Amino acid sequence: MNLQETRFRVSTYRGSLRDCGQAYGEQHAESIGITLGPEVKLKKGQWTYVERCMGVPWRHKRALDDLIRGIAAGSGRSFLEIACLFFDGHGSLRNCTAVAATRQGTMDGKPIIGMNWDGVVRAYPWSGLLRLDAKGWPRTLVYASQPGQFPGAGINEHGMSLVWTTAARSIRRRFKWPRLGVPTYCLIAGILTCRDCREALSLLKEAPNSDGFIFFLADAQGNAWVVEGIPHRIDSIECPGAIGRANHLESPDLVRLSGQRVPPSTLANNTAARGKRIQQLVRKHYGRIDRSVVEAMLRDTVGKAGHTICRNWSDGDACMTIDSFYLLPVQRQFWIARGLPTRHTFECHSV
Repeated sequence: MNLQETRFRVSTYRGSLRDCGQAYGEQHAESIGITLGPEVKLKKGQWTYVERCMGVPWRHKRALDDLIRGIAAGSGRSFLEIACLFFDGHGSLRNCTAVAATRQGTMDGKPIIGMNWDGVVRAYPWSGLLRLDAKGWPRTLVYASQPGQFPGAGINEHGMSLVWTTAARSIRRRFKWPRLGVPTYCLIAGILTCRDCREALSLLKEAPNSDGFIFFLADAQGNAWVVEGIPHRIDSIECPGAIGRANHLESPDLVRLSGQRVPPSTLANNTAARGKRIQQLVRKHYGRIDRSVVEAMLRDTVGKAGHTICRNWSDGDACMTIDSFYLLPVQRQFWIARGLPTRHTFECHSV
C-alpha cells in the first residue's frame, strides 16, 4: 500500500468562548456563507423550529449561545443561521461507521474509539481540526467537518472522547422531528466539557435531545459507552469489550419507538452492509484490538462497491470517506488520516 503522508490543518483559538467563536467566524466567513447557501434551505416554520430549540434550557445553553453569537459576529451572519448548522440533518454527515474497544477487547486494556466520517463528495475540502483553549472550558481538540459546524468529534484534556454516527437517515427526513430539544452538535460540545463518561451520561440524561444519534464515548479511566438517541430518549450501552455500529439503532426500545425500518443496502442507504461488516471485524479481532487493527478496520473495503466501510468516490456513490480518525483517551491523542485512509497515513495530534 503506497500511502500519502497526511497533512491536516489545525487552527488554535483562545480567550472566552465568544472570542473563540468570533475568531473562527472571521477566519471562515466566506466558507460559512458557501455552506449556508446550498446546504441550508429552510422554510419559515423550520426557522421557527430552530429558534424554539435554541431556547430550550439546559446546562450549557448560555455557553453555547456565546459561542454561536461569536461565530455569527465574526462571519457576518445571524444567530439563527449559525445555530441551524448545529443540528444534524443537513450537513456532511451521511453514512459513517464507528468502533469502540476497551479492557478485554483491546491488546493493552486501554480504550480506543474511531470512525470514518463519510459525507457528500463536495464536503471534502472543508474539514479541519481546532484547538480550543477557552476560559472556563477544558482544553479540547475537535474535528469540524464543514465551516460553522463544530465540534463534530473530539477529545479534551481529561481524555474524555467522542465520535459518532447519525441515526437520522434510517428513521426520518431532515428537520421532521416533532419535539423541541438541544441540537446534536451543541450536545457534543457539552460532552467535551466533561471529565469522564459518567458525567457525560448524566448530561445526556438531563438534556432533551432534538435528533437521532449514536454516540461513542470513552474516557481515560478505561470506560467506553455507546449511547443511542431519538428525540427526548436515549439508551446507554456499556461497551462489552468491543462494539461497532453503522447508522441504524439497535436498542429494542428505541427501534420500537422510532419505527425504524432498516432497508436492504443500496448506494443511498447502506447501513445494513456496513453494520454487518464492522461487527464481523470486531468479533474477528476481539481481545487483540490496537491502533493497527483499528486502522485496518477503517481501511476495510470488503464488500460490494459503494457498500464498504471505507467508501471511495469512484464507486458510483454520492458519498465518500471524507476523513478517518481514532482517539486514544489515556494518551490524549487524536489520530487522523485525511480523505481515504487507504491513500493516506494517520498522523497524531495531542491535546
